[in-house]
This record gives sequence, structure tokens and C-alpha cells, in this order.
Amino acid sequence: MKLISIVPYFFVWHYSIALANFVVIWKNFFWFVFNYFSFVILLRTLFAPYKRLTEKYKGGLDITNFLESIFINFLMRIIGFLMRIGVLVLGVMALFGLFVLGLLALFVWITLPFLLIFIFFAGLFAIFGENRLTM
Repeated sequence: MKLISIVPYFFVWHYSIALANFVVIWKNFFWFVFNYFSFVILLRTLFAPYKRLTEKYKGGLDITNFLESIFINFLMRIIGFLMRIGVLVLGVMALFGLFVLGLLALFVWITLPFLLIFIFFAGLFAIFGENRLTM
């Protein structure tokens, strides 16, 4: 009988302390993904050259050298932009996936005690109920 007296305390813990801890853990996952993909740094350096690869202009009046360095630098900035946009898109997709999985886990967390009670009584009904298989 003492085991049954724990049930109200479990429900109080499950829907107060544990639910608040669940939300804090979910928030920590968001913090991790946000910092793992470093959104702030990627947005700040969106138009920086890819891996800081640049071509230095060697000086002089050589138009070929001048146009070559401008083209290479422009190309490296375009590649850097595309790479950073790709990583940002992956990061947004990860945040969205984390949000959906978190909502699903929250729903499971809220409904699990009632689901366990339902399964328990369904099992008792299957054992002792009228629809029981007889041999």
C-alpha cells in the first residue's frame, strides 16, 4: 500500500520539476546548435573570401595581373558566400529539426504517464476480461 502513496508525488514531480528541467535541457540543445553552426560569425563574415584565400596585386601597369587578382578575389568571395549560405541553411534545418523533435518529445513526456496507466488497465482487461482467449 505504501507504493500507491507515491503516485501523487510522482505526478507532481513529473509535471512540475521534471517538465521545467525538460524545457531547460531543450533550451541548452538550441544553444548548442546555434553555437555549433556559429550563426553570428557566419553572418558577420558572409562576404569574406573562402578560407581567406586572396590574390595580391603585384603592382605595376600590367592589366592582366590586375584583372587576374580582381577575378580571383571576386571568385573567392562568391565561393565563401555560397559555402557560408550552405552552412547557414544546414544550421536552420538543424534548428527546425530540433524544434520538431523537441515538440514530439514534450508531447510524449506529457502523455506518457496516462499512456502507461491505460496500457496497465488494458493488460488487466486482456487477462481478466471477457475477450480473453481460452484454450
